[in-house]
Amino acid sequence: MIQYYYTKKEWGVVMEKEELKILEELRRILNSKNEAIVILNNYFKGGVGKSKLSTMFAYLTDKFNLKVLMIDKDLQATLTKDLAKTFKVELPRVNFYEGLKNGNLASSIVHLTDNLDLIPGTFDLMLLPKLTRSWTFENESRLLA
Repeated sequence: MIQYYYTKKEWGVVMEKEELKILEELRRILNSKNEAIVILNNYFKGGVGKSKLSTMFAYLTDKFNLKVLMIDKDLQATLTKDLAKTFKVELPRVNFYEGLKNGNLASSIVHLTDNLDLIPGTFDLMLLPKLTRSWTFENESRLLA
């Protein structure tokens, strides 16, 4: 059984040998591919552990030397707050929403470790439907062509 722990000072995982073998095999498979893999952790209900699961996933992928870009699309930005506190980083002024609005997410990326990066979440994401409608209206002729 894999057991995760997260305290205000550290986070980690405790696992048995068989589980470690499975994770090592998964790492080998993922490292052998030359393409990105998208894993979406998406639930509409609050309190189901989205941020906790994502935090543990970030920890494991970093420990297994896998390159990961975490994108926090939660309005509460719990993942962002947890990772920023854990890695003692300052968040950029250009958040996820601003990056989408400007058409450039590169300035939104926060480098946490050699393998782990984060695009921070923000409450501003509640404005995303309005931004999407505006973009669609402005680009309607290109979309219909």
